[in-house]
Amino acid sequence: MSAQEPTQIRPENNTWGDPRWEQPSFGTAQNQPPAMEGQLVGIRPFQVAPPSEAERVVAAIRTWVWPVFLVAALITGNWSSMFVTTLVVAIVSGAVLKRMRRARHTTYIQ
Repeated sequence: MSAQEPTQIRPENNTWGDPRWEQPSFGTAQNQPPAMEGQLVGIRPFQVAPPSEAERVVAAIRTWVWPVFLVAALITGNWSSMFVTTLVVAIVSGAVLKRMRRARHTTYIQ
């Protein structure tokens, strides 16, 4: 009996005669085969180039545009025009950042 099969116990006081099952132990088995054998086909390790300086700047702008908006809006009290400007900057910087990241990742594939 291996570690994968449940063990059956028939106690003497079992009047119905039904077997009682126990959870098998999942400890270290002596004759257990390895989980995976052979080599993986079609998977190759790769490393993408680090982000450029321009990509880092755009990511920093994208990260800090909303906190700067909140602080500036609290100080000046001009919410509507600052919100529209911040929304436009966030959308444009997000699109530019996505395009830069996609271009950096596709350079490895080619």
